[in-house]
Amino acid sequence: MKKKFKVLNHNRAIPLDQAISSGIINIQHDSLQAKENTDLLLSTELFDDNNSEIYENDIVIDAAGSIFKIIFLNGAFFAFKINQSGPEKLLPLYLLQSNGHIPVKIYNK
Repeated sequence: MKKKFKVLNHNRAIPLDQAISSGIINIQHDSLQAKENTDLLLSTELFDDNNSEIYENDIVIDAAGSIFKIIFLNGAFFAFKINQSGPEKLLPLYLLQSNGHIPVKIYNK
């Protein structure tokens, strides 16, 4: 499976190929290395209610107003509840998705 990334350089999104050609991202030993002030974010390959692709570190909100940060941990994506406490703070994304969509909206766009 081909992995898809989003590159944020100083919080500005730029295409991966442009980041590589400009030296913001280096390829070393079959891995991508980001320079300082650059985040290389992995796609979840899932979409929100507005059909926007969800990436690692995106902040999303559900219909109940709960706010989550999307994280990649131990080879899987999770929604980490950041505005409430309780036992269900870390939810696996695969449990929330239906046909490639998650019933949330990206909050930080």
